[in-house]
Amino acid sequence: MTHLRRILCFISCAIAIAWLAGCQQEELQEVPAEPTPEPTWLVGSHAGQFPCVDCPGIDTRLWLREDGAFFYRQNYLAGDDAGAAAFYAMGRWHWDPTAGAVALEGDGPTRWFEPVGDGTLRFRTNAQPEHLLNQEEVVPPFDYLVTLEGDYTSAKVQRFKECRTNLNLAIVDQGEGRRLRRQYRSMPRGQPIVAVVNGRIKADADNLLWLSIERIVTLKPGVRCPGSEA
Repeated sequence: MTHLRRILCFISCAIAIAWLAGCQQEELQEVPAEPTPEPTWLVGSHAGQFPCVDCPGIDTRLWLREDGAFFYRQNYLAGDDAGAAAFYAMGRWHWDPTAGAVALEGDGPTRWFEPVGDGTLRFRTNAQPEHLLNQEEVVPPFDYLVTLEGDYTSAKVQRFKECRTNLNLAIVDQGEGRRLRRQYRSMPRGQPIVAVVNGRIKADADNLLWLSIERIVTLKPGVRCPGSEA
């Protein structure tokens, strides 16, 4: 075999080896990761204090409901430990077996919480120290004044289907709740309507959810929540 032929043979073998290695690497990358099973203890409330750059801390609580809705509350503490500012979010949650974490989808970008032990969730963030929430033995009620937006229907019992959580709430027929019914009746019949209100979500003795309206912000005739049936 001539010297030139040996060189060409060597080059051909090198290309073939590199091609095979690339194929093997692609096969390795295409192997899916084992799905992570959902922990059995997620449903309930989880609380902790997140670190804060310019305040003593952020009291944080996350409610994960069995029906797939979540509530999220953060209270930014002032220097005297009084509540300086509160932030609320709500929406739908689900377990992502590929990510091995809880996904919160509602206001803003998706938030991720991953289990790091039995009963402990860690918020996925690059900030240090770790942002941890611990499961609470007793679930406190989510009894806070918040702004809610939802599909409104008026029948024997007024109902409010909240846009972010899909919770179907009965409206307390008193005060602003009664005034909402009157305002609805003054509008053209048969059209959908979205109501924006300030109110509190309450549970009765049978664990049925009610909405107590404290202020009607606005009514949007001819509009439905995104994803609502026509």
